[in-house]
Amino acid sequence: MVDRYLLLTNNKTLEPKPGIDYEFIEGDAVDVYSSAKRYIEEGYNLVNHPLYGNFSPRQQPFRTLLLACPDGNSGHKTDGISYQLIESALERYRSYGRNLPKPDDYPKNVRKDYAYLDMVLVEEALASTKCRDDSR
Repeated sequence: MVDRYLLLTNNKTLEPKPGIDYEFIEGDAVDVYSSAKRYIEEGYNLVNHPLYGNFSPRQQPFRTLLLACPDGNSGHKTDGISYQLIESALERYRSYGRNLPKPDDYPKNVRKDYAYLDMVLVEEALASTKCRDDSR
C-alpha cells in the first residue's frame, strides 16, 4: 500500500495534482534525477521509468518522475530496483557532461512542445494513482 506520492519535475507546465506532493526542480534532468535519488535513499520507489520516452539526453530537456512512498517505509529500506534505475539514468546523463541544454536554452515554441511531450508521457504514471488531470 502506498502512503503518499511525490511528483518531481523541472517542467513548469505541470501543476500540482490533488493527492500528490509536488516539488518543482529548477534545473536540468540531472537535477531532477539527483533529487529523486535522495528520495529513493529515504524509502521512496519510482513509479515511472526515469528514461521514459526513449530520448537521448539532448532531445528532451524536461524530466518528470513520480515516486511512491510505501506505508511506513519513509526513512527506511531503499528499493534496489529504483536505486539501480536512477543510478543508470544519472550515469547516462552525466556521460554527456554538464553542458546539456537546460529548458530555457530552447526557443519558446520548442520548449512548449518539449514540455507538452513530457506531460503526455507522464500521464500513464499519474493515471495509475487515480490523480491525473482530466481537464485537457
